[in-house]
Amino acid sequence: MKGEQQDRIEATTNQFAEEIYPIEVKDHQLNLTFDEDGRVNSLEIYSTKETSPPVWPENSELILSNITETSVDLSWTMPTDNVAVTQYRIYQNNTLIKVIDAEATEAEQNKISYHLSGSDLDLTNTELRIEAGDASDNWTENGPTAHTQRIPGGN
Repeated sequence: MKGEQQDRIEATTNQFAEEIYPIEVKDHQLNLTFDEDGRVNSLEIYSTKETSPPVWPENSELILSNITETSVDLSWTMPTDNVAVTQYRIYQNNTLIKVIDAEATEAEQNKISYHLSGSDLDLTNTELRIEAGDASDNWTENGPTAHTQRIPGGN
């Protein structure tokens, strides 16, 4: 009988605590333990959110090819993550210009490829940089860069 009473006390206390102390626990684990009289004995909260950003391998590079004034093919070294890389950010002269899902890229032999184009994109004498992110919004800050010097056939 004692086990049933304890279960009822815990269930009633949990329901009461949820009604009196409504809390939203997002990306955290909440553990409550109760005394026999139903009072909270301990409360433990810890983060379950993944906090490690992706990592670029040493000597990672960004390669630009087929450069025109408004488009370029990008190829970069594949970063790693303890869960998964889910997005990439493309920066032009340190300004974010594009966020792409990892699924929109092509992966082959530890390289990622993407075709970047746009009528408002000016690739004359510019720097491009790639940063990698995961589903928990952790982002690298040291992604590979590449520079365009001049457009082929230009002056």
